[in-house]
Amino acid sequence: MTKHPTFGLHCKNILADIRDGKLEAVTSVVSLAEVLHVVKGEKDVATAVNAVRGILALPIEFVSVTMSTMLVATDRFKKHNLDSLDAIHLATALQKGVDTFISNDVKSFGEIDEITLLAPSDY
Repeated sequence: MTKHPTFGLHCKNILADIRDGKLEAVTSVVSLAEVLHVVKGEKDVATAVNAVRGILALPIEFVSVTMSTMLVATDRFKKHNLDSLDAIHLATALQKGVDTFISNDVKSFGEIDEITLLAPSDY
């Protein structure tokens, strides 16, 4: 989130680069549900809805979760002991051929050699 005390400024820079076409972005539609949940918990429903609408206005490729995605996610969930949503995000990235995965939760991914992991502060 852009107001996060650790990652806020870095996330703003990443979103600006996406907006300006300097960075291609792909994510699962699950990201939108996560934004709704987190922002509603920190603020309110209206702010959460506005946050999602702002993200939808960016040139981001939003990928639906398919059975194929879930099969890959389930495999990575077990192989890397991931949280279920992290496994879906990783599976989405792998299926789309993404080479770098930016997450504020890089430590949870442990040692994954299939993709380069970056914290927002390392972007």
